[in-house]
Order: sequence, then structure tokens, then C-alpha cells
Amino acid sequence: MLALLDQTSGRVASAKQPHRWRGLLALQATGGVTDPVRITLPDGRHLSVEDLDIDRALSAAVGRPVTIVAAVPAGATLLRSHPEAVLTAGLDDVG
Repeated sequence: MLALLDQTSGRVASAKQPHRWRGLLALQATGGVTDPVRITLPDGRHLSVEDLDIDRALSAAVGRPVTIVAAVPAGATLLRSHPEAVLTAGLDDVG
């Protein structure tokens, strides 16, 4: 499982918070399992999660500093659209 972490807050990026993460809706991811995940950016460029500049490109696309991670760090949170539904990292269904 891959996740985008907001470098400022340490929280998992989620399109369920469109006021903050609207840019996520313009990204498309494909691949996985046996092939590296590839992300199509709004300008049509295709990047692999293995590309060295993936964090810079994704940060520019979403308008916030983000880092792509293969595992959500302990203590990271994913905020849902309802404040009472805050999930903590470590759950298998974070995403």
C-alpha cells in the first residue's frame, strides 16, 4: 500500500478533504502488485514511484509538500470528512 504524507502536518493525504487535497483528484495511479505504481500527472506526464523526483513532482501537482511512502509511519493519521472519524496509522485499511 502506498500513501502520500503531508510533510508539514505528518498526516496522510486524502481526497476526502477536497478543500486541502483537491489536486489528488487530478492524479491517476496504475500498476502495482508486480510492477511499480505509475502516476499520471495533470499535465499528462507519467512517473514511476521509483523515480527520484516523484516527491517534488507530486508536491507541485497537489500544491503542498508531500512524500510518497510504502508504509504509513506509526503515529500518522488520516482525517476523514467527519472529525469524529479520525483513524490512526497501523490499520490495514488506511488509504
